Amino acid sequence: MKINANDYKALQALYKSTHGKNWPSWSQWTGWDFSSETPPDVSVVDQWHGVTVEGSRVTEISLYNSMSGTLPSELGSLSNLQILNLNANALSGALPSELGSLSNLQSLYLGGNDLNGTLPPELGSLSNLQRLYLGGNDLNGTLPPELGSLSNLQILKLNNNSLSGTLPSEFGAYGFFGNLQLLNLSSNNLTGTLPGLGHLGRLEYLNLSDNSLSGTIPDVLGIMGNLASLDEINLSNNSLSGTMPENIRSINSRQLENPPYVKTQIPDVEAGEDFSLNVSGNFGDINDNITSYSAEGLPQGLTINSTSGVIGGTPTTGGNFTVTVTVSDEAGGEVSDEFNIDVSSPPLNANDYAALKALYINTSGDRWTTNTGWDVSSETPPSAEDVALWHGVTVEGLRMTKIELADNDLRGTLPSELGSLRNLQELKLNDNSLRGTLPSELGSLSKLQFLWLEDNSLSGTLPSELGGLSDLRELKLDDNHLRGTLPSEYGSLSKLQKLYLHENSLSSF
Repeated sequence: MKINANDYKALQALYKSTHGKNWPSWSQWTGWDFSSETPPDVSVVDQWHGVTVEGSRVTEISLYNSMSGTLPSELGSLSNLQILNLNANALSGALPSELGSLSNLQSLYLGGNDLNGTLPPELGSLSNLQRLYLGGNDLNGTLPPELGSLSNLQILKLNNNSLSGTLPSEFGAYGFFGNLQLLNLSSNNLTGTLPGLGHLGRLEYLNLSDNSLSGTIPDVLGIMGNLASLDEINLSNNSLSGTMPENIRSINSRQLENPPYVKTQIPDVEAGEDFSLNVSGNFGDINDNITSYSAEGLPQGLTINSTSGVIGGTPTTGGNFTVTVTVSDEAGGEVSDEFNIDVSSPPLNANDYAALKALYINTSGDRWTTNTGWDVSSETPPSAEDVALWHGVTVEGLRMTKIELADNDLRGTLPSELGSLRNLQELKLNDNSLRGTLPSELGSLSKLQFLWLEDNSLSGTLPSELGGLSDLRELKLDDNHLRGTLPSEYGSLSKLQKLYLHENSLSSF
């Protein structure tokens, strides 16, 4: 079955208008492909990140993390869409009036963007809408009275915008906003007095702070006695006068104890290098007081920012990981959600692979006594997990920490590329048939603790650069053909415990 043609065009328009080709090249953007002139199969589109399909129609779009651009009018053709979640992006431009055609829409999340322009009155036609999040944008103009007809609306957040004018009288009329539980219009430029709100019997949270509202408090709030469900009210930073009535004072003293909630489940993702996923848009809190994010079960190499909710880093272990994200608020309430991160085995560091490859080729690796696992035929680095199985090597994360190939019939010279093994702690190549000089690049191995090269046929002088190996504990170079003077720099090896240089032609400094 093919995806609906209009839905396919709408997705294509969204991709183009939000610069989809410049979306972060994270693996969680899997699937989005418009190379086909004709709509693809439903099974294909259903695998696109952030898209949910039922039958042949798109029912949910949930995308965030660094999207920019504008909202296309074609979104209005997604007539079966129930959830549109584009929170916490960098979207700009006006809200398309065509969004008012989404007759099945239940949740519209566009908060935390850079949207501007006025609120389309057509939004008042969304008869099934339950949640409308437009806070944290730059919307201006007045509040359309048509919004008052959203009889199924439970949450309306228009805070932190540039809205002006008075509250429409429709907001206070009976028959309007009958199911509203949260109304947040704080931090705008609203003026005038409040209409009667006593009919909002299900209202739990009212925030009109940081506006320019006027009038006396008794005239404004004395008619709210029917607001039996109200748990928190904030009218601060307005031009209201008078004394707070007793019933309102008691309401104002109670703090809402609703814990955070999961707005949309965190989708399963694939993680690669430079992974980043912002999970803050998946959670909400009726008080807007989420204080921290934590996560359990993350693959090694990934962490979560406790303030922003961004999971990021580069995974260093492959596998499928079940991650539990927990969100907490100021009152100690919390909620958790689980999702899976699938990590393909990440490749070994490219410089480390180049060094191993050079060592294998320079020392006739195909003739070693034991070379189990060693395969340097690939132009690109193999996975770190595969390299960890090679004989004589130890891998931690994506970097080499040990090479132990003593008494293994290594023949040839030491490659300079060994100097790029910046995490190497042990290099033990003693009792082989190595010849040539010691590469000065070994002095770059700042974490090296053990350098064992005794019982070989190395020649030439000692590189002074080895004197910079501040962590070196043991340096064994006995039974070679080294000559010259011991460099004075070796006197700086403060952690050196063993220095074996006998059976060479060296003189002391």
